[in-house]
Amino acid sequence: MRLPLSYSLRSIANRPSRSLMTTGGVAIAIFLSVTMLGLGKGLSRTASSTAEPLNLIVMSYGAESQEFSAVEPAYLRAMSSLESIGNGVRLSPELYLNTMVQAGQAPASAVLVRGLRRENAGLHPKVRLVAGELPERGNSVAVGPLVATRLGLDSAELAIGSQLSFEGQQWTVSGILEAPGTAYESEIWAPVEDLMAAARRDDYSIIIARAADSATLADVQFDLDTRTDIRTTTVTETDYFARESQRLKPVLAVCAVMTLLLVSGGVMAGMNTMFNSVMGRINELAVLLLLGYRRIEVVGGIMLEGLVLCLLGGVLGSAAGLLLSGVPMKFSMSAFRFVVDQEVVFKGIALAAVIGVVGSLVPSLRMRSLSIAMGLRSAR
Repeated sequence: MRLPLSYSLRSIANRPSRSLMTTGGVAIAIFLSVTMLGLGKGLSRTASSTAEPLNLIVMSYGAESQEFSAVEPAYLRAMSSLESIGNGVRLSPELYLNTMVQAGQAPASAVLVRGLRRENAGLHPKVRLVAGELPERGNSVAVGPLVATRLGLDSAELAIGSQLSFEGQQWTVSGILEAPGTAYESEIWAPVEDLMAAARRDDYSIIIARAADSATLADVQFDLDTRTDIRTTTVTETDYFARESQRLKPVLAVCAVMTLLLVSGGVMAGMNTMFNSVMGRINELAVLLLLGYRRIEVVGGIMLEGLVLCLLGGVLGSAAGLLLSGVPMKFSMSAFRFVVDQEVVFKGIALAAVIGVVGSLVPSLRMRSLSIAMGLRSAR
């Protein structure tokens, strides 16, 4: 005789308080777990999606990051004479500055400002102008959608015509940029000559070389690495941002540990609830054994009950986590968006299934040693 599936479902409905507590507790644990997973994925995707495979970053010799690089203007002229550069390679001298920016009465915050020439904006093809115009000489700037997040403002407060203050000067927002899922979303773009004058710099941070194909890009990198009159450090954007992703490993490890702790807490809560459920139904379970149902079927019925409750909590928690997808958040000197996609939702539901199985397993094993006579007497 087989234990019907409806027994486990009726048991859930007959104990609404316990069922709601179990489902709610798992839903909270999964929501927090999905939050951690979405945070980690958002950070990773921002770093990896920013890279442009056909771009080469030219930094000063020995520099490891754009912020701490200083390339002499003479190098730009020397690079222009290279034979490999003549094969349709475009060059963009840029200043990359981490500076304190203030908007209105809000406190100043650190924002990354990129100085470049208007005609070179196309060297960053993932960025497009969605409103207004690109900045031109005269202290105008274009802002990414996450700059407002960095400044603690609503996006509507940083519209075209708004005023920003940094490097001791006032700047007018002339355009709004869009670059979904990339680090450009948290950048301010300004004319490189204006930014150099404001920052009192007579050198560039980097020179971007964009080639038509990977072979030409390799030729340019080889020429720059072997020339003795141009001492620079070159790295493709793909390699540069892959290296930046490696620096996020400690943060991603913390997210993984937090997720593990949350799931462990969910397992303990589920185990405690199911154990109380089993102990409160000893007489009922003994009757099932007396009626001829096998112990393994009774154990399976209890585990199925716990699994259904936890999966329901997993679906609710993951659905709540979807609300975070695309929500901006400050991080270090930039900002990023939570990414809660199908993969993250699937992982959340899978973690709920783990909670259901593990949390129900130990209490269910109580049935292995249950004596039918003792179980029937427990009702008295």
